[in-house]
Amino acid sequence: MIAFKDGLRQITRSLMRGWDRVTEEWIPIRIDAAGRLEVRTLATGLPGQILTDQVTVGAPGYAFLSAVDVDVRGVAIKALAGNTGTVYVIEQGKTGNTQGYPLAASEVVNLGINNLSRVRLYFDTAADRVAYLAIAS
Repeated sequence: MIAFKDGLRQITRSLMRGWDRVTEEWIPIRIDAAGRLEVRTLATGLPGQILTDQVTVGAPGYAFLSAVDVDVRGVAIKALAGNTGTVYVIEQGKTGNTQGYPLAASEVVNLGINNLSRVRLYFDTAADRVAYLAIAS
């Protein structure tokens, strides 16, 4: 009986499909070993959607606002009030840690960029955070 259930589960998994509104194609719906639906978050927002998130590092170093291309109509980046160090907002392609725009705690910068992956951050203190808000295009 167990083998039948496992076989049925495999067949069901292979037949389930869902429509991806971003890529406009049918994609497999995945079920994990415990029978739970695996949910994939959107890497990009729908046009006009507000995108927000927070970024941090465990040790001083670099982070990106997004590891994947996300088309936007600009972004606002805020260093959170509890930060103890400086966060540098660095344009893609720059190499120096402090070649970017410095943000102290509670400071905000607005950038007229078209893709979140073009912004790199350098945190000079571990556990400092920034929050961002962007509008998907």
